[in-house]
Amino acid sequence: MKKRLMGLFSGLISVVILSTPVYAEDVEHLELAPVISKENQIELSWNKIGERYQVFSNGELIYDGEDTSYKHVKLYDSTPYSYLIKAFNKEDEVIDEVNVKTMTRPKENTELFSKASNETVSKMKENPLTDLQIDTITSNKMVIIDWPDIEGVNNYRVFREGEFLFETNESKVVDKRVKQGSQYIYSIEGERQISEEKKVEILRQIKSSGFGATDLASEETFYQAITIIREIDLGEKIELDSTVPVPKKWQLRYRTFIPENMVPNPFPDLDNKYEYFGGDGSDRDFNPADDRYRTHTELRVCIFCNSNGTGASVGITSIDVSPTKAYDSNKELVAVSREGSGDINFRYEPIVDQKNGKVEFVFDHAAGNPLVPGPDIDYYYHGRFWGGGTYSVDGGNDLAPSHEFSIIEPGSNRWVIKHATAHRDFNRLFPPLDHFFNFGR
Repeated sequence: MKKRLMGLFSGLISVVILSTPVYAEDVEHLELAPVISKENQIELSWNKIGERYQVFSNGELIYDGEDTSYKHVKLYDSTPYSYLIKAFNKEDEVIDEVNVKTMTRPKENTELFSKASNETVSKMKENPLTDLQIDTITSNKMVIIDWPDIEGVNNYRVFREGEFLFETNESKVVDKRVKQGSQYIYSIEGERQISEEKKVEILRQIKSSGFGATDLASEETFYQAITIIREIDLGEKIELDSTVPVPKKWQLRYRTFIPENMVPNPFPDLDNKYEYFGGDGSDRDFNPADDRYRTHTELRVCIFCNSNGTGASVGITSIDVSPTKAYDSNKELVAVSREGSGDINFRYEPIVDQKNGKVEFVFDHAAGNPLVPGPDIDYYYHGRFWGGGTYSVDGGNDLAPSHEFSIIEPGSNRWVIKHATAHRDFNRLFPPLDHFFNFGR
């Protein structure tokens, strides 16, 4: 069970972990207990600081009374819900308010799981961030990000706007060093050791691949990284639903690239015919405007895009692979593979709910080197998009080469990187996946 402990960290950042909420009567701000979410209901509880409370859901008043808890029922499963809670004093003045973003739990056997391939389902079940409940609670005083304990992860490193804040062994972050109306991106990073069974399998694959001695596998090879990313807008206003749905369009681009001009062949063949392979440039860094890559895929999601304000769709718009160039020991070009997008093996498994304006899908990618045998560049991601503009993406990838995931959001024409991992070692191409991620808005 998740343990909770009240306390301050570094004076300005607090980490709050409670099992049963205990609140002082004279506290001047709202504090929420952990959100209890089920398939068809969400329960909110808070401390007593006023005489009366109001709860709004997606801009609609759903509760007005003296109780310090509210159970929202008859909800859709696996759906995001936003709440605004206001506390009033005896003079009927608002003394504090908080915004809550959470999600109902998915059904045990979802439609996507029932239709997806066994290999894709296996990857999703291995990912501890699949369908993870990540709650955000915000006010003009603080930002709270709360998630369940993740098995095998003992501590987390917390970053805001790329700046390291602190390290904690708890699964809840409270940041009081915020400014009203500001926007922040939080990144929460951890790692866990893989099982002995998977460790033996990795060593077996390395040994049989021709890569060389198994002692080339470093200790970090047997750890999986996890990253939770949340974008927080303290100036966001939850408004009443529009009578006419507004079209929402997203473009998703995932690229992999080698950040070197040339790299030694990590999987040499018996004839040692290829000593080096071409990369995408030593100056290739994370940049969605840079068109140098090993593999490239793009998808487009559109909700309420029909002329009558209905409909939902998702589709692949672009797939490409850059030519593979091989060099001899003198770094002279000796072979080029130009097969292109045919080198990518992918599974694309969508579920579209046109009536309720929801799109859910999994894109599963594998691309090998066409000139030599060896493990594939693997990644997958599971996306969920809703007509209200909210989305959630979880997935996993190898830690080789570099991976870059960018999105154009509704109302924008600019690619923005949402997830990126730097190349570590081609040894990290061997299964299982090395890094899991979850981001959303």
